[in-house]
Amino acid sequence: MRRSSSRQKQIRRWDLFSRLSGGYLTPNVVYREVVEQGMRLGYPGAQETRRQLFDSHIIRRVDPQKIPVGASPDGIVLQLAREKKATLYSDDQTLIRRAQRAGLSAFRFPDALLILLQAMKISSAEYPALLLELRARGRIDDATRLLYLKLAGIRIQRGSMAKTREPKMEEIAISIPKELLRLVDSYARKHLEDRSTALRQLVAEALRYREWKEAAEDYQKGRATLWEVAARLGLHYREAEEVLLTLGVPLVHVEAGEVDMDKIEQETRNLRRTRHPKA
Repeated sequence: MRRSSSRQKQIRRWDLFSRLSGGYLTPNVVYREVVEQGMRLGYPGAQETRRQLFDSHIIRRVDPQKIPVGASPDGIVLQLAREKKATLYSDDQTLIRRAQRAGLSAFRFPDALLILLQAMKISSAEYPALLLELRARGRIDDATRLLYLKLAGIRIQRGSMAKTREPKMEEIAISIPKELLRLVDSYARKHLEDRSTALRQLVAEALRYREWKEAAEDYQKGRATLWEVAARLGLHYREAEEVLLTLGVPLVHVEAGEVDMDKIEQETRNLRRTRHPKA
């Protein structure tokens, strides 16, 4: 177990630990940071964390056999995961990326919820509620919540749009540039379409291209991951890759928030096979 900050608000769903397979380990340096320091500073939940997870032996305190000289807490966590060949769960993005670069199996907490959902350890009603709770507690942002709803195949209910005044035909005629009409006529001749069909097609393609460009720019500047781009454009992961490559955007395969669905599916299969998790 590794938290990014002992000040972070918990959702206090201790029962979720028992639904994942295997036992839980954390090094003493993390226990001191999360529990002991949290209790000294009066952080709410530190004492309950100790009682619910450590006093009940759900999480065991174990140090790695070999601790490099001057190792940081994150380095000690990675060393323990490496020695025990364990899966790492964390909401610390830097730690997750370091673990993945080191070839370790590492998941964010929303990944763990997705694994539990796919293994039928939590219900389809419980899953979005837990994501919403993580969002409310500041553990994930709303884009991440929507992404994990999409990954789970849960449709997002959107509010009805407010009605707007229908423009008059005179206003429409004045606002159409002549250059656009020439493009429409050219498109209609090329594709053997009538003008109205050509106009609809042109507008649809232009809007789609603009959406692609905006998503590609966000990806290039690190504001969105490849999975978030795919969800935003309503595409599969590989289709989103093709769009970015078509626009000349180089792909970055190890990035913040990237979701490794192959590993999630493997973890799901492992969990389904585990009927009696270890204490």
